[in-house]
Amino acid sequence: MKNKVAIGEVVSPSGFKGQFKIKSFTEKKDNIFKYGPLSISDKFIDIKLVKIKTSKDMFVVSYEKITSKEEVEKIRGSKILIDREKLPAIDNQETFYHYDLIDMSVYDEKNNYLGKVITVDNFGSDDVVEIKSDLSDDSILISLNKKFINKIDLIKNKILVKNVEGYFNEKNI
Repeated sequence: MKNKVAIGEVVSPSGFKGQFKIKSFTEKKDNIFKYGPLSISDKFIDIKLVKIKTSKDMFVVSYEKITSKEEVEKIRGSKILIDREKLPAIDNQETFYHYDLIDMSVYDEKNNYLGKVITVDNFGSDDVVEIKSDLSDDSILISLNKKFINKIDLIKNKILVKNVEGYFNEKNI
């Protein structure tokens, strides 16, 4: 599924007739509907979601083959995917899709390996990467801003971070 890009996520059922809430990862939230057929994980391939309404920062949608709350529960948390080729090309090496960061190796200022990026989220102010250590069950969140990121190297598949000393050892972070 490496040629697929997550543009959203199934959040929860909405009612009892198979409608469900989705969260859009696209810059303009409504763009999630403009890319044509999409997939929900590997469970539903090349489908069309029907937008019912907007609900806060999410959408309530339906899909003809999902007709009950129980069926929605089976896909809760699933990513909504499209083929990468459907996204506009990026010509600038300073610009990237969040999906490009997933599985990137992360190193600190002293070139010590910290782990791999497992998710990219936005909780309100900044985009944040979650880094999972290979050496423990710990993970850390780091803002994607110049205060914490030295460089994102798409060619070397590497992120250099700063000001992270002790993050994996801290229990209160």
